[in-house]
Amino acid sequence: MSKSEMFKTQLFFLWENSLVDFISQGVDGIRMHTVNNSYIAPKIYSAIRTLMFAA
Repeated sequence: MSKSEMFKTQLFFLWENSLVDFISQGVDGIRMHTVNNSYIAPKIYSAIRTLMFAA
């Protein structure tokens, strides 16, 4: 795994864990600036979509 891929993987896990915490605590209006990143955005959405629609 290249350094770039490792960084993307670590960034994804950081975002996923943070977003799961925010959503489960009822935080509203989370702003994400990675939505234009075609690698990260779909992975984050896939990880949190069930939480988004359950709230």
